[in-house]
Amino acid sequence: FGLGLLVLTLGLALTGYLLPWDQKGYWATKVATNIAAITPVFGSEIERLIVGGSDYGHLTLTRFFALHAGILPAFIVLLVVGHIALFRRHGITSKKPHRKPDAAFWPDQVLMDAVASLAVLATVVFLTVYFHGAELAAPADPSESYAAARPEWYFLFLFQFLKYFRGGTEVWGAIVLPSVALGILAVMPFLGRWQLGHRFNLAFLGCMLFGAGLLTWQALEEDRNRPEHQAAVARDRQD
Repeated sequence: FGLGLLVLTLGLALTGYLLPWDQKGYWATKVATNIAAITPVFGSEIERLIVGGSDYGHLTLTRFFALHAGILPAFIVLLVVGHIALFRRHGITSKKPHRKPDAAFWPDQVLMDAVASLAVLATVVFLTVYFHGAELAAPADPSESYAAARPEWYFLFLFQFLKYFRGGTEVWGAIVLPSVALGILAVMPFLGRWQLGHRFNLAFLGCMLFGAGLLTWQALEEDRNRPEHQAAVARDRQD
């Protein structure tokens, strides 16, 4: 359930990127749909289903809006309800000896969850006000290529990772290896029952976090050193 929520959250980030219909979101989403097209067997059908035709247009924007504002949130609600039901049924496994007495889910746990949620909301509002809202680039123009098309920071590591796969091997970096990583995350609770498995889990998570951080840093550094990227960003801000 947690991995499903993770994938749906990433889907929200991806579908929302196109909705401003600006140059940055348009070309970055085009890259994402091209990645979907390399899916074995059903790649072209998946791309056509997402795009709504052979090329980007109002159908693409409508479908992304429907996914972002309707379908994906509905699935998230279903998974959250299922997650809470499982939590209520199985409870939690805490480390013994217990340092505090048992407390009721209502209102104690609900209050702590509400405080944490308000802290996240306050952080988002502060960042929105501080940076004057989300960045809005020039209107999308399919006839003009955009050298500064990049995903947001949380997808930069995957963007950089794909650069190491060329000549028909992109499917490994875009689909196979990420799927293997999700599969390993799914079996971690079972591996963690043994001491060696617990150590493997810690090492794997550490390597994943370090690798994602390193790839993100590499992507940012490469963009800083590319004159055409800087020129595209400056021209876009001017527009």
